[in-house]
Amino acid sequence: MKQTYTGLLIISLIISVIASELDPLLQTKHCMNSAAVKALGDATIANPDDILCGLHNPALVYGYFSQKKTSKLSIVSGYSRDSLFDKHVIPFGIAYGNGEGAIGGFYRGLVTESGMQQHEAVINLSGMLAAPLTDETGLEAMGQVDFGVNIRYIGYNWKSRMLVPPDTTLKPISNASIYQKRLLFDIGLFQRDVSPNLDFALTLRNVFGFVWQVENPVIKDTVVITGINAADTLRDTLSGYLYHDAKSKGWIKNEYRALTIGIVYHVNENSQSWQLHLPVDFEILGMFNKKVKNQYIFRGGLEATIRDNFSVRFGYSRAPGPIQSGWKEIKKMNVFTGGAGLSINPFTLDFFLSDEAFGTTLRFDL
Repeated sequence: MKQTYTGLLIISLIISVIASELDPLLQTKHCMNSAAVKALGDATIANPDDILCGLHNPALVYGYFSQKKTSKLSIVSGYSRDSLFDKHVIPFGIAYGNGEGAIGGFYRGLVTESGMQQHEAVINLSGMLAAPLTDETGLEAMGQVDFGVNIRYIGYNWKSRMLVPPDTTLKPISNASIYQKRLLFDIGLFQRDVSPNLDFALTLRNVFGFVWQVENPVIKDTVVITGINAADTLRDTLSGYLYHDAKSKGWIKNEYRALTIGIVYHVNENSQSWQLHLPVDFEILGMFNKKVKNQYIFRGGLEATIRDNFSVRFGYSRAPGPIQSGWKEIKKMNVFTGGAGLSINPFTLDFFLSDEAFGTTLRFDL
């Protein structure tokens, strides 16, 4: 007679469900820093309209002061709302620059009606990396090369977070919480006049960084294996919430590192009556992780300036829609923006508008 037996084996697994939510690092990159930048579809890494452009390309803080030769101090503040951060987005920046370099400090607060918050503090250091090149006659053939570094500290929290399990064995709850702290580094280059009327820039975002995270609760999956006989077993999974602080930390993942190349073409650049500027940015996301498909993002804009006092801007971007944590591929959206700016020395007021967002910034230069 064949011998039968019964047995029980229980295996417990703890599963985080943060992967089903919006990515707090990549998603917030597309929220407003500067209204002038946003009106151009975020095509800005070679276009220093204000010091907040330094949040897109660290070299542009010094580049801004090199352009505004009479200014040594700039202060910018703004307000915005969009479809995700529907309560407010508040950027603020202050920077000082001279012929030797520039230093800046920035803050951006992003809050949703549902209580999700992100607070960012940035220290910027930038200056000239290489002097202009001259031709045989002594005239400038290519502009100087500027270099900058951003050191970013980001605090993200969501105290009343809706937690939706990946299956139907558990009901969603609305009292979950998540906290993250991130320390990140960006670098950027900017060069004027790489050829007549053409400027060039390059940035590496999230070159390296470290992340600390605390979640509560997490989902605990208990796998129950029951032995019926030597050949047959029954396997079942029981899920439940585990209410405790699940802590984790580690280096930022390779897929968060992004390379952006940008140019700006100028028309009638030296005119005192009118000028045209055409910025274009091309971003590659995921190129440093071979397991992730590269994502290509296009941004372009048109800026018309009249007598250095009034600007009209239009922008287009083939940009990401909602970005999930743990993304493998990102859905793209066509985003159109527009805006204008008015400058009455020493103040400049800019605004932008799109179908899902609006915002304004006020700048004071001394």
